[in-house]
Amino acid sequence: MRVIILNMSVCGSVIFFLYLIFYPAAKRYFPICWRYNILKLSLLFFLIPFGEFKYLFLLMFHQFMPESGFWTMPEHYKIDTQKYIFLAEDHLWIPENMKVLAAILVCLGTISLMIFCAQLLKYQRLKQFCLKDVLECDTTSWNEILKRISSQFGIKKKISLFFSVYADSPLTVGVFAPKVIIPEFLDGVLEEEKQYLVVHELGHIKNKDLAVRFLALLVMAVHWFNPVCYFLFREICAISEIHCDDYTLKNIKGAERKKYSNLLINLSTESFKKPEKHYAVHLVSYNVKLLERRIQEMKMPEKKKHIILACLTGGLICIIGGIPSFAYIPPSVYVLNAQVSNLSNPLESERTVYSDFDIQSVIEHIPYNYYWQGDDGSIIQLDYRQKAESSPSCTHDHIAGTIIKHIQNNDDSCKVSYTEGERCILCGKITEGKEVNAVHYGICPHEMTISEME
Repeated sequence: MRVIILNMSVCGSVIFFLYLIFYPAAKRYFPICWRYNILKLSLLFFLIPFGEFKYLFLLMFHQFMPESGFWTMPEHYKIDTQKYIFLAEDHLWIPENMKVLAAILVCLGTISLMIFCAQLLKYQRLKQFCLKDVLECDTTSWNEILKRISSQFGIKKKISLFFSVYADSPLTVGVFAPKVIIPEFLDGVLEEEKQYLVVHELGHIKNKDLAVRFLALLVMAVHWFNPVCYFLFREICAISEIHCDDYTLKNIKGAERKKYSNLLINLSTESFKKPEKHYAVHLVSYNVKLLERRIQEMKMPEKKKHIILACLTGGLICIIGGIPSFAYIPPSVYVLNAQVSNLSNPLESERTVYSDFDIQSVIEHIPYNYYWQGDDGSIIQLDYRQKAESSPSCTHDHIAGTIIKHIQNNDDSCKVSYTEGERCILCGKITEGKEVNAVHYGICPHEMTISEME
Protein backbone atom coordinates (compact mmCIF):
# COMPACT_ATOMS: atom_id res chain seq x y z
CA MET A 1 0.00 0.00 0.00
CA ARG A 2 2.84 2.39 0.80
CA VAL A 3 4.31 1.79 -2.66
CA ILE A 4 1.03 2.39 -4.49
CA ILE A 5 0.42 5.65 -2.57
CA LEU A 6 3.91 6.83 -3.50
CA ASN A 7 3.27 5.80 -7.09
CA MET A 8 -0.01 7.76 -7.14
CA SER A 9 1.78 10.74 -5.62
CA VAL A 10 4.48 10.64 -8.32
CA CYS A 11 1.92 10.35 -11.15
CA GLY A 12 -0.17 13.25 -9.85
CA SER A 13 2.93 15.39 -9.34
CA VAL A 14 4.13 14.69 -12.90
CA ILE A 15 0.77 15.88 -14.29
CA PHE A 16 0.96 19.09 -12.22
CA PHE A 17 4.55 19.83 -13.31
CA LEU A 18 3.55 19.30 -16.96
CA TYR A 19 0.66 21.71 -16.36
CA LEU A 20 3.15 24.34 -15.16
CA ILE A 21 5.40 23.74 -18.19
CA PHE A 22 2.55 24.18 -20.67
CA TYR A 23 0.87 27.01 -18.72
CA PRO A 24 2.37 29.98 -20.65
CA ALA A 25 1.18 28.55 -23.99
CA ALA A 26 -2.15 27.42 -22.52
CA LYS A 27 -2.82 30.89 -21.13
CA ARG A 28 -2.53 32.39 -24.61
CA TYR A 29 -3.89 29.77 -26.96
CA PHE A 30 -5.97 27.21 -25.02
CA PRO A 31 -9.44 27.66 -23.46
CA ILE A 32 -9.49 28.27 -19.71
CA CYS A 33 -11.37 24.99 -19.24
CA TRP A 34 -8.24 23.18 -20.56
CA ARG A 35 -6.23 24.35 -17.56
CA TYR A 36 -9.00 23.37 -15.17
CA ASN A 37 -9.36 19.91 -16.74
CA ILE A 38 -5.62 19.22 -16.50
CA LEU A 39 -5.75 20.07 -12.79
CA LYS A 40 -8.70 17.67 -12.40
CA LEU A 41 -6.65 15.04 -14.23
CA SER A 42 -3.87 15.55 -11.69
CA LEU A 43 -6.42 14.99 -8.91
CA LEU A 44 -7.49 11.70 -10.51
CA PHE A 45 -3.90 10.45 -10.66
CA PHE A 46 -3.47 11.38 -6.99
CA LEU A 47 -6.64 9.49 -6.00
CA ILE A 48 -6.93 6.49 -8.37
CA PRO A 49 -4.30 3.71 -8.19
CA PHE A 50 -3.81 3.27 -11.94
CA GLY A 51 -0.78 1.08 -11.18
CA GLU A 52 -3.15 -1.64 -9.94
CA PHE A 53 -4.55 -1.89 -13.48
CA LYS A 54 -1.16 -2.18 -15.16
CA TYR A 55 -1.54 -5.83 -16.15
CA LEU A 56 -5.06 -5.20 -17.43
CA PHE A 57 -3.68 -2.49 -19.72
CA LEU A 58 -0.92 -4.83 -20.91
CA LEU A 59 -3.44 -7.59 -21.60
CA MET A 60 -5.60 -5.23 -23.65
CA PHE A 61 -2.51 -4.03 -25.50
CA HIS A 62 -1.45 -7.60 -26.33
CA GLN A 63 -4.90 -8.36 -27.69
CA PHE A 64 -4.45 -5.61 -30.26
CA MET A 65 -0.74 -6.31 -30.85
CA PRO A 66 0.07 -9.97 -30.04
CA GLU A 67 3.58 -9.62 -31.46
CA SER A 68 4.46 -7.07 -28.78
CA GLY A 69 4.84 -9.73 -26.09
CA PHE A 70 8.56 -10.19 -26.64
CA TRP A 71 9.35 -6.64 -25.50
CA THR A 72 6.53 -5.95 -23.02
CA MET A 73 6.86 -9.16 -20.98
CA PRO A 74 9.97 -10.12 -18.97
CA GLU A 75 11.86 -13.19 -20.14
CA HIS A 76 12.92 -14.35 -16.67
CA TYR A 77 10.67 -14.96 -13.68
CA LYS A 78 11.92 -15.18 -10.10
CA ILE A 79 10.24 -15.48 -6.73
CA ASP A 80 11.48 -13.04 -4.12
CA THR A 81 10.10 -14.62 -0.97
CA GLN A 82 10.45 -11.37 0.98
CA LYS A 83 7.88 -9.69 -1.25
CA TYR A 84 5.17 -12.36 -1.18
CA ILE A 85 2.54 -13.37 1.33
CA PHE A 86 2.49 -17.19 1.38
CA LEU A 87 -0.78 -18.92 2.17
CA ALA A 88 -0.99 -22.68 2.77
CA GLU A 89 -3.96 -24.78 3.87
CA ASP A 90 -2.90 -24.64 7.50
CA HIS A 91 -0.45 -21.76 7.71
CA LEU A 92 0.10 -18.11 6.79
CA TRP A 93 3.54 -16.57 6.51
CA ILE A 94 4.18 -12.83 6.16
CA PRO A 95 7.80 -11.63 5.78
CA GLU A 96 9.14 -9.36 8.51
CA ASN A 97 9.70 -6.42 6.17
CA MET A 98 6.04 -6.55 5.11
CA LYS A 99 4.97 -6.46 8.77
CA VAL A 100 7.07 -3.33 9.27
CA LEU A 101 5.51 -1.74 6.18
CA ALA A 102 2.05 -2.59 7.50
CA ALA A 103 2.83 -0.79 10.76
CA ILE A 104 4.08 2.25 8.85
CA LEU A 105 0.91 2.18 6.74
CA VAL A 106 -1.28 2.21 9.87
CA CYS A 107 0.58 5.27 11.17
CA LEU A 108 0.26 7.10 7.84
CA GLY A 109 -3.40 6.18 7.59
CA THR A 110 -4.02 7.54 11.09
CA ILE A 111 -2.39 10.85 10.18
CA SER A 112 -4.46 11.11 6.99
CA LEU A 113 -7.67 10.33 8.89
CA MET A 114 -6.92 13.01 11.49
CA ILE A 115 -6.28 15.58 8.75
CA PHE A 116 -9.51 14.70 6.94
CA CYS A 117 -11.58 14.84 10.17
CA ALA A 118 -10.10 18.25 10.94
CA GLN A 119 -11.16 19.46 7.50
CA LEU A 120 -14.71 18.16 8.02
CA LEU A 121 -14.95 20.04 11.30
CA LYS A 122 -13.87 23.25 9.55
CA TYR A 123 -16.55 22.65 6.93
CA GLN A 124 -19.27 22.30 9.55
CA ARG A 125 -18.08 25.47 11.26
CA LEU A 126 -18.14 27.41 7.99
CA LYS A 127 -21.56 26.09 7.02
CA GLN A 128 -23.05 27.08 10.36
CA PHE A 129 -21.45 30.52 10.10
CA CYS A 130 -22.70 31.16 6.54
CA LEU A 131 -26.26 30.01 7.23
CA LYS A 132 -26.65 31.89 10.49
CA ASP A 133 -29.76 34.13 10.46
CA VAL A 134 -30.10 34.03 6.66
CA LEU A 135 -33.23 35.29 4.91
CA GLU A 136 -34.54 33.57 1.80
CA CYS A 137 -34.63 35.89 -1.18
CA ASP A 138 -38.12 37.11 -2.10
CA THR A 139 -37.01 39.85 -4.49
CA THR A 140 -38.50 39.40 -7.96
CA SER A 141 -35.47 40.69 -9.89
CA TRP A 142 -33.04 38.34 -8.12
CA ASN A 143 -35.31 35.31 -8.60
CA GLU A 144 -35.89 36.08 -12.28
CA ILE A 145 -32.15 36.34 -12.94
CA LEU A 146 -31.52 33.14 -10.97
CA LYS A 147 -34.18 31.24 -12.93
CA ARG A 148 -33.00 32.53 -16.30
CA ILE A 149 -29.29 31.79 -15.74
CA SER A 150 -30.06 28.34 -14.29
CA SER A 151 -31.98 27.52 -17.47
CA GLN A 152 -29.10 28.76 -19.67
CA PHE A 153 -26.59 26.64 -17.74
CA GLY A 154 -28.83 23.56 -17.83
CA ILE A 155 -29.00 23.35 -14.03
CA LYS A 156 -32.11 21.30 -13.24
CA LYS A 157 -31.87 21.17 -9.45
CA LYS A 158 -33.48 23.95 -7.49
CA ILE A 159 -31.00 26.55 -6.29
CA SER A 160 -31.83 28.46 -3.14
CA LEU A 161 -30.70 32.09 -2.81
CA PHE A 162 -30.34 33.74 0.61
CA PHE A 163 -29.33 37.11 2.03
CA SER A 164 -27.00 37.24 5.02
CA VAL A 165 -25.77 40.06 7.23
CA TYR A 166 -22.71 37.97 8.13
CA ALA A 167 -21.49 37.36 4.57
CA ASP A 168 -19.01 39.83 3.10
CA SER A 169 -18.91 38.32 -0.38
CA PRO A 170 -21.27 36.28 -2.56
CA LEU A 171 -20.52 32.60 -2.00
CA THR A 172 -21.89 29.11 -2.55
CA VAL A 173 -21.97 26.35 0.05
CA GLY A 174 -23.21 22.77 -0.07
CA VAL A 175 -22.28 19.97 -2.49
CA PHE A 176 -25.56 18.07 -2.92
CA ALA A 177 -27.92 20.96 -2.10
CA PRO A 178 -25.97 24.09 -3.07
CA LYS A 179 -27.08 27.42 -1.65
CA VAL A 180 -26.08 30.83 -2.99
CA ILE A 181 -25.58 33.41 -0.23
CA ILE A 182 -25.56 37.14 -1.08
CA PRO A 183 -24.42 39.79 1.43
CA GLU A 184 -27.39 41.89 2.53
CA PHE A 185 -25.68 45.17 1.55
CA LEU A 186 -25.71 44.02 -2.12
CA ASP A 187 -29.49 43.76 -2.31
CA GLY A 188 -29.81 47.15 -3.99
CA VAL A 189 -27.05 46.90 -6.63
CA LEU A 190 -27.71 47.54 -10.33
CA GLU A 191 -29.40 44.88 -12.47
CA GLU A 192 -26.25 44.17 -14.49
CA GLU A 193 -24.25 43.72 -11.27
CA LYS A 194 -26.87 41.30 -9.98
CA GLN A 195 -26.40 39.29 -13.15
CA TYR A 196 -22.63 39.28 -12.68
CA LEU A 197 -23.01 37.91 -9.16
CA VAL A 198 -25.54 35.22 -10.09
CA VAL A 199 -23.71 34.06 -13.22
CA HIS A 200 -20.45 33.71 -11.32
CA GLU A 201 -21.96 31.68 -8.48
CA LEU A 202 -24.05 29.46 -10.79
CA GLY A 203 -20.90 28.87 -12.83
CA HIS A 204 -19.40 27.26 -9.72
CA ILE A 205 -22.47 25.06 -9.35
CA LYS A 206 -22.43 24.09 -13.03
CA ASN A 207 -18.75 23.07 -12.82
CA LYS A 208 -19.22 21.33 -9.45
CA ASP A 209 -16.31 23.41 -8.15
CA LEU A 210 -17.13 22.71 -4.53
CA ALA A 211 -16.93 18.94 -5.07
CA VAL A 212 -13.62 19.38 -6.92
CA ARG A 213 -12.32 21.42 -4.00
CA PHE A 214 -13.32 18.66 -1.59
CA LEU A 215 -11.40 16.14 -3.73
CA ALA A 216 -8.37 18.44 -3.59
CA LEU A 217 -8.64 18.52 0.20
CA LEU A 218 -8.86 14.72 0.22
CA VAL A 219 -5.67 14.62 -1.84
CA MET A 220 -4.00 16.85 0.74
CA ALA A 221 -5.13 14.48 3.51
CA VAL A 222 -3.88 11.31 1.78
CA HIS A 223 -0.67 12.79 0.34
CA TRP A 224 0.06 15.18 3.18
CA PHE A 225 3.79 14.44 2.84
CA ASN A 226 3.86 15.78 -0.75
CA PRO A 227 4.17 19.60 -0.97
CA VAL A 228 2.88 19.53 -4.57
CA CYS A 229 -0.63 18.79 -3.23
CA TYR A 230 -0.80 22.15 -1.45
CA PHE A 231 0.21 24.05 -4.58
CA LEU A 232 -2.33 21.99 -6.55
CA PHE A 233 -5.10 22.97 -4.13
CA ARG A 234 -4.27 26.67 -4.38
CA GLU A 235 -4.15 26.50 -8.18
CA ILE A 236 -7.50 24.70 -8.36
CA CYS A 237 -9.08 27.44 -6.22
CA ALA A 238 -7.56 30.13 -8.48
CA ILE A 239 -8.46 28.54 -11.83
CA SER A 240 -12.02 27.77 -10.72
CA GLU A 241 -12.52 31.50 -10.02
CA ILE A 242 -10.91 32.50 -13.33
CA HIS A 243 -13.09 29.95 -15.12
CA CYS A 244 -16.27 31.47 -13.63
CA ASP A 245 -15.03 34.97 -14.48
CA ASP A 246 -14.83 33.75 -18.07
CA TYR A 247 -18.47 32.57 -17.83
CA THR A 248 -19.49 35.96 -16.45
CA LEU A 249 -17.73 38.02 -19.12
CA LYS A 250 -18.62 35.86 -22.10
CA ASN A 251 -19.51 38.11 -25.05
CA ILE A 252 -18.77 41.17 -22.88
CA LYS A 253 -15.98 43.57 -23.83
CA GLY A 254 -14.50 46.97 -23.05
CA ALA A 255 -16.21 49.09 -20.41
CA GLU A 256 -18.45 46.24 -19.20
CA ARG A 257 -15.38 44.20 -18.23
CA LYS A 258 -14.04 47.21 -16.37
CA LYS A 259 -17.29 47.44 -14.39
CA TYR A 260 -16.95 43.81 -13.32
CA SER A 261 -13.31 44.21 -12.28
CA ASN A 262 -14.25 47.34 -10.28
CA LEU A 263 -16.98 45.34 -8.55
CA LEU A 264 -14.42 42.74 -7.49
CA ILE A 265 -12.06 45.42 -6.18
CA ASN A 266 -14.83 47.18 -4.22
CA LEU A 267 -15.99 43.93 -2.62
CA SER A 268 -12.43 42.94 -1.71
CA THR A 269 -12.06 46.11 0.37
CA GLU A 270 -14.96 45.15 2.65
CA SER A 271 -13.49 44.40 6.04
CA PHE A 272 -14.99 41.46 7.85
CA LYS A 273 -13.91 38.74 10.24
CA LYS A 274 -14.23 35.65 8.12
CA PRO A 275 -13.63 31.94 8.85
CA GLU A 276 -11.78 29.49 6.62
CA LYS A 277 -13.45 29.40 3.20
CA HIS A 278 -11.82 26.33 1.69
CA TYR A 279 -15.25 24.71 1.57
CA ALA A 280 -17.08 27.52 -0.16
CA VAL A 281 -16.68 29.06 -3.58
CA HIS A 282 -16.96 32.83 -3.37
CA LEU A 283 -16.71 35.76 -5.72
CA VAL A 284 -13.99 37.72 -3.97
CA SER A 285 -10.60 36.46 -2.87
CA TYR A 286 -8.75 38.30 -0.12
CA ASN A 287 -5.51 37.17 -1.72
CA VAL A 288 -4.27 40.30 -3.50
CA LYS A 289 -2.10 38.36 -5.95
CA LEU A 290 -5.02 36.16 -6.97
CA LEU A 291 -7.28 39.19 -7.47
CA GLU A 292 -4.59 40.81 -9.61
CA ARG A 293 -4.22 37.61 -11.60
CA ARG A 294 -7.97 37.44 -12.27
CA ILE A 295 -8.09 41.05 -13.48
CA GLN A 296 -5.08 40.49 -15.75
CA GLU A 297 -6.87 37.49 -17.28
CA MET A 298 -9.87 39.75 -18.02
CA LYS A 299 -7.63 42.27 -19.77
CA MET A 300 -5.96 39.72 -22.03
CA PRO A 301 -6.84 40.31 -25.71
CA GLU A 302 -8.95 37.64 -27.36
CA LYS A 303 -6.92 35.18 -29.45
CA LYS A 304 -7.90 32.24 -31.57
CA LYS A 305 -8.18 29.10 -29.44
CA HIS A 306 -6.43 26.05 -30.87
CA ILE A 307 -8.85 23.35 -29.73
CA ILE A 308 -7.20 20.45 -31.59
CA LEU A 309 -3.75 21.37 -30.29
CA ALA A 310 -5.19 21.65 -26.78
CA CYS A 311 -6.67 18.14 -27.04
CA LEU A 312 -3.39 16.68 -28.36
CA THR A 313 -1.42 18.38 -25.59
CA GLY A 314 -3.86 17.10 -22.97
CA GLY A 315 -3.54 13.56 -24.34
CA LEU A 316 0.26 13.82 -24.27
CA ILE A 317 0.19 14.97 -20.63
CA CYS A 318 -2.12 12.08 -19.74
CA ILE A 319 0.22 9.53 -21.38
CA ILE A 320 3.38 10.92 -19.79
CA GLY A 321 1.69 11.14 -16.38
CA GLY A 322 0.58 7.50 -16.67
CA ILE A 323 4.05 6.15 -17.44
CA PRO A 324 5.15 5.96 -13.75
CA SER A 325 2.13 3.71 -13.10
CA PHE A 326 3.84 0.94 -15.07
CA ALA A 327 6.78 1.00 -12.65
CA TYR A 328 4.48 -0.21 -9.87
CA ILE A 329 4.38 -3.94 -9.09
CA PRO A 330 1.16 -4.95 -7.26
CA PRO A 331 1.63 -7.04 -4.06
CA SER A 332 1.29 -10.79 -4.57
CA VAL A 333 -0.06 -13.71 -2.57
CA TYR A 334 1.37 -17.18 -3.23
CA VAL A 335 -1.24 -19.88 -2.54
CA LEU A 336 0.14 -23.32 -1.69
CA ASN A 337 -2.36 -26.19 -1.93
CA ALA A 338 -0.65 -28.30 0.69
CA GLN A 339 -0.26 -28.65 4.46
CA VAL A 340 3.07 -27.66 6.00
CA SER A 341 4.21 -27.54 9.59
CA ASN A 342 6.01 -24.20 9.31
CA LEU A 343 6.34 -21.93 6.32
CA SER A 344 8.82 -19.47 7.80
CA ASN A 345 11.83 -21.84 7.91
CA PRO A 346 11.96 -22.79 4.23
CA LEU A 347 11.39 -19.20 3.19
CA GLU A 348 14.20 -17.46 5.04
CA SER A 349 16.30 -17.30 1.87
CA GLU A 350 15.41 -14.49 -0.47
CA ARG A 351 15.24 -16.50 -3.70
CA THR A 352 14.61 -20.17 -2.96
CA VAL A 353 12.17 -22.62 -4.50
CA TYR A 354 11.26 -25.87 -2.72
CA SER A 355 9.53 -29.05 -3.83
CA ASP A 356 6.41 -28.17 -1.81
CA PHE A 357 5.67 -25.41 -4.32
CA ASP A 358 4.07 -25.71 -7.70
CA ILE A 359 7.20 -25.54 -9.83
CA GLN A 360 5.28 -24.84 -13.03
CA SER A 361 4.17 -21.49 -11.70
CA VAL A 362 7.73 -20.34 -10.93
CA ILE A 363 9.61 -21.60 -13.99
CA GLU A 364 12.49 -19.41 -15.09
CA HIS A 365 13.28 -19.60 -18.79
CA ILE A 366 16.92 -19.40 -19.81
CA PRO A 367 18.24 -19.70 -23.36
CA TYR A 368 21.39 -21.77 -22.54
CA ASN A 369 23.25 -23.24 -19.61
CA TYR A 370 26.25 -21.10 -20.43
CA TYR A 371 25.93 -17.82 -22.34
CA TRP A 372 26.94 -14.21 -22.59
CA GLN A 373 24.29 -11.49 -22.49
CA GLY A 374 25.26 -8.01 -23.62
CA ASP A 375 23.94 -4.85 -22.07
CA ASP A 376 22.28 -4.20 -25.43
CA GLY A 377 20.19 -7.40 -25.04
CA SER A 378 22.18 -9.63 -27.39
CA ILE A 379 22.73 -13.26 -26.33
CA ILE A 380 25.67 -15.47 -27.40
CA GLN A 381 25.92 -19.16 -26.43
CA LEU A 382 29.24 -20.21 -24.92
CA ASP A 383 30.90 -23.60 -24.80
CA TYR A 384 32.57 -24.98 -21.68
CA ARG A 385 34.94 -26.99 -23.88
CA GLN A 386 36.19 -24.19 -26.07
CA LYS A 387 37.91 -20.96 -25.17
CA ALA A 388 37.42 -18.05 -27.54
CA GLU A 389 40.67 -16.91 -29.12
CA SER A 390 41.24 -13.39 -30.37
CA SER A 391 42.76 -12.52 -33.69
CA PRO A 392 46.29 -11.04 -33.35
CA SER A 393 45.42 -8.30 -35.80
CA CYS A 394 42.12 -7.35 -34.11
CA THR A 395 41.94 -3.81 -32.74
CA HIS A 396 39.10 -4.90 -30.38
CA ASP A 397 35.86 -3.01 -29.97
CA HIS A 398 34.35 -4.20 -26.68
CA ILE A 399 30.79 -4.03 -25.40
CA ALA A 400 29.88 -4.74 -21.77
CA GLY A 401 27.75 -7.65 -20.66
CA THR A 402 27.34 -10.54 -18.24
CA ILE A 403 28.45 -14.17 -18.42
CA ILE A 404 25.70 -16.37 -17.01
CA LYS A 405 26.42 -19.95 -15.99
CA HIS A 406 23.75 -22.44 -14.92
CA ILE A 407 25.04 -25.48 -12.99
CA GLN A 408 22.63 -28.28 -12.07
CA ASN A 409 23.54 -30.59 -9.18
CA ASN A 410 22.71 -34.27 -8.69
CA ASP A 411 20.17 -33.53 -5.93
CA ASP A 412 18.05 -31.44 -8.38
CA SER A 413 19.33 -28.19 -6.89
CA CYS A 414 21.15 -25.66 -9.06
CA LYS A 415 23.27 -22.56 -9.02
CA VAL A 416 23.26 -19.59 -11.38
CA SER A 417 26.34 -17.38 -11.36
CA TYR A 418 26.64 -13.93 -12.91
CA THR A 419 30.09 -12.71 -13.94
CA GLU A 420 31.13 -9.46 -15.55
CA GLY A 421 32.36 -9.86 -19.11
CA GLU A 422 33.35 -7.92 -22.21
CA ARG A 423 33.00 -9.17 -25.77
CA CYS A 424 34.78 -7.90 -28.84
CA ILE A 425 32.23 -7.36 -31.61
CA LEU A 426 34.99 -7.81 -34.21
CA CYS A 427 36.71 -11.09 -33.28
CA GLY A 428 34.25 -12.39 -30.70
CA LYS A 429 36.69 -12.89 -27.82
CA ILE A 430 35.07 -12.67 -24.38
CA THR A 431 37.06 -11.37 -21.43
CA GLU A 432 35.78 -12.66 -18.09
CA GLY A 433 35.82 -10.41 -15.01
CA LYS A 434 34.74 -10.87 -11.39
CA GLU A 435 31.64 -12.70 -10.18
CA VAL A 436 28.97 -10.19 -9.16
CA ASN A 437 26.19 -12.53 -7.95
CA ALA A 438 25.33 -16.18 -7.40
CA VAL A 439 21.83 -17.56 -6.77
CA HIS A 440 21.23 -21.03 -5.26
CA TYR A 441 17.95 -22.90 -5.80
CA GLY A 442 16.74 -25.82 -3.65
CA ILE A 443 14.88 -27.23 -6.65
CA CYS A 444 15.96 -26.17 -10.14
CA PRO A 445 13.14 -24.13 -11.73
CA HIS A 446 14.90 -23.49 -15.03
CA GLU A 447 13.75 -24.52 -18.46
CA MET A 448 15.62 -24.09 -21.72
CA THR A 449 13.95 -21.92 -24.35
CA ILE A 450 16.62 -22.81 -26.92
CA SER A 451 18.12 -26.31 -27.40
CA GLU A 452 21.73 -26.72 -26.28
CA MET A 453 24.18 -27.41 -29.08
CA GLU A 454 25.68 -30.87 -29.31
